[in-house]
Amino acid sequence: MVGRLQPGGHLSHACDVCARPVGDGEGELRVDERDVLDYPAAVRRFDDQVDRVAAGADPEDWEDWEELWALPRPARWVVRHHGCAGSGTAAFSIPVEEVRSVVALLRWTLVLHTRVWLPVTDWDDWVRRTCAAHGVPLTDDDV
Repeated sequence: MVGRLQPGGHLSHACDVCARPVGDGEGELRVDERDVLDYPAAVRRFDDQVDRVAAGADPEDWEDWEELWALPRPARWVVRHHGCAGSGTAAFSIPVEEVRSVVALLRWTLVLHTRVWLPVTDWDDWVRRTCAAHGVPLTDDDV
């Protein structure tokens, strides 16, 4: 869960590791660099599998059809306390105090849309989840 609507439109955030609230100066919103770098290769492997099937590869070659057809997941944005697991790995991070309002989310969306790697992350989904958790549901119909 990402949070609840606070007075004045303040967005609260909970740590995705321990589920406790993350106060200003206590954590960050982050996407792990390794996940960003691994995603294009995962998509290429998926595309290669689809091509092999389309070219008539023997279906017996795959042990797990569900895994074969599972699309790779985009790199996931998470909120973490500085001391919680994984926060020491290389990542693009935003101090949690910089994502405390819808206006701040818009500002960061504009900044991040200049990064070529943003499309391999779930930023748009994270923003939707965060807004919905704070009483501002967004859907594709809203854009």
